[in-house]
Amino acid sequence: MDCIINFLSWSLVLSLVTSRKNYNYHTYSPYYQYSKLRNIRSIRQITDDAMMGDQPDSGPNICKIKEVYGTGERFYQGFTDKRPKRICDRPTFIRYTCCTGYSREKTGKGCPITKPLTNIVETAGDKLFLSKFVALLTNTELEESLKFDGAFTAFVPVDEGFLNISYDDRERLHPWTFNAPSLVHYHVVKGRHSYSKFRKNQEIPTLYYGAKDVRINKYAYGVVTVNCARIIMPDQPASNGIIHVIDRMIKPLDSIGDLAEILLKQDRFSKFSQLLYKANLVKMLQGDRHFTIFAPNDAAFDRLPKIIKEKILTERKVAEAIAKYHIVKGVHCSASTIMTWGLNTLHSGSLTFRCKFNGNYVNEAKLLTEDIMAGNGVVHVIDKVLLPDSVKNMLEIAETYETKTFVELARNAGLTDKIQTKKDVSLFIPNDDAFKESFQGLTIDDAHLVIPDIESSNGVLHVIDKVLVPPGLNMMELLNVDEELSMFKDYVKKAGLTEKFTGGEQITVFAPSNKAFKKMSDYQKKFFLESESGIKMLLERHMVNGVVVSIGMSKDAIFTIPSIQSDSLNLTFDSDETTLRINKLSKGVTLDMLATNGILIKIDRVLVCESCKQVDIKKELL
Repeated sequence: MDCIINFLSWSLVLSLVTSRKNYNYHTYSPYYQYSKLRNIRSIRQITDDAMMGDQPDSGPNICKIKEVYGTGERFYQGFTDKRPKRICDRPTFIRYTCCTGYSREKTGKGCPITKPLTNIVETAGDKLFLSKFVALLTNTELEESLKFDGAFTAFVPVDEGFLNISYDDRERLHPWTFNAPSLVHYHVVKGRHSYSKFRKNQEIPTLYYGAKDVRINKYAYGVVTVNCARIIMPDQPASNGIIHVIDRMIKPLDSIGDLAEILLKQDRFSKFSQLLYKANLVKMLQGDRHFTIFAPNDAAFDRLPKIIKEKILTERKVAEAIAKYHIVKGVHCSASTIMTWGLNTLHSGSLTFRCKFNGNYVNEAKLLTEDIMAGNGVVHVIDKVLLPDSVKNMLEIAETYETKTFVELARNAGLTDKIQTKKDVSLFIPNDDAFKESFQGLTIDDAHLVIPDIESSNGVLHVIDKVLVPPGLNMMELLNVDEELSMFKDYVKKAGLTEKFTGGEQITVFAPSNKAFKKMSDYQKKFFLESESGIKMLLERHMVNGVVVSIGMSKDAIFTIPSIQSDSLNLTFDSDETTLRINKLSKGVTLDMLATNGILIKIDRVLVCESCKQVDIKKELL
């Protein structure tokens, strides 16, 4: 049996090798096979006769095409000059083909042969192989016009673009008499409209009833849509006009109605419609201004937390905030998401609109149905209700700002309800990196404000980069536990300042270390340290009323503050932006030690007392 299997396997390999000349490159191409499995007649068939692979030759009239790996999707002129390396999480690569209107010779380089121009009908059928569109023109007045009149611009769908359309739309594609308009007329406009001349939110009248407009939208990276159908092959020349190949059939913008009609008439939007009514936004969506709406279906509302549902029913501001957070100015079709875009909502906030490997998303909500066209915009159906920060509680917001450690600790400590129910509070939350540092021994109160002023439904949230440890010791107790400040502590007692260091009044103390006192000259020691009044004057030279935190100082400025003794202290940072200097000579050794009644900063030199010349403690001067 093994022999038979091996024989069959080798026979299959040999048959493939010997018959390889009968297969082209795409037979073995994974993207071609993907297209076949998806039943997609890729647009590649239009240009395969002119394809050159991934390396151009040195001949004339060669153009680039960007292709998305694994899909066969191609982007033509106007797009390939700006090269995103990935589209919808898939890598892209460049291929080369003959430019529009040129073809290759059997031998030689480049594309030197100029193709003869034919009318729109012949170009669509014979050159672009758009057989469904041509078949719909058969024996109609429009066929005659596109053959013999002009000039026209035709937006012609690929054959797959006519699949999966409704029965009514299929009927409307066929005119009931020779000269009756059909939906095919809606794909044709008068004049030559080239790809490069299209602009954002441009409307052009068609040959359909009442000259109904098509809406052109131009996005970054050269993406252009017609009623949200992407132009996948632009500017195909004909003798009497231009053909733009699009990826689907289009129909009049007002065939369903305006945005309000679409949302109010469909049962799947009943809860979102109630939200719009409560927010007084229905009238706005019936007007002429264009909007994009990301509309959650009813199932998305059913999954909301009970507290949010109650707020929507009882608080109009909450309903308005949520409704406006789903609405964006302008028309943003799904085809625009080849890159990630930030869209500003009518509420104070933005949405991230992007495509992933498995579909299009806005924030974390997936688009279930895309590009429902309205006369004044477009609707995308999504599977989640998007909540702005202003209606979330603090812990819900915190989870989105890399503060999961704090949230977990709050829950373990049973503080969840207290945090969520408190009103009009400000909460400083350490991010996850702050906890990593704190576990390494950093417990000094010198936190930076990383993300300020995040509004929530019950207060304001600030993300900080250090864990705040509540002070448990007063200033005197801090001196007691630091052996390097034992001399300063003794002088505080001798000067009768113990009550100042243990009371509730907030002070900042620049405390010289034991080494600093030992560095004093004999004259200084004799002048200051032999009497209570001298010691008190010296210590008050190192004390400031109020709280001064070095972390809050600008690194390129000088701060001048008066001491309790009256001489000023000049605080500045060295060029390294970490070394604090006090009156230039003295350096901060340990900064911002938090006490219940102030801040203690350890310094390496005793500060000189300039005004001591005026006192009569002794006649000697420093």
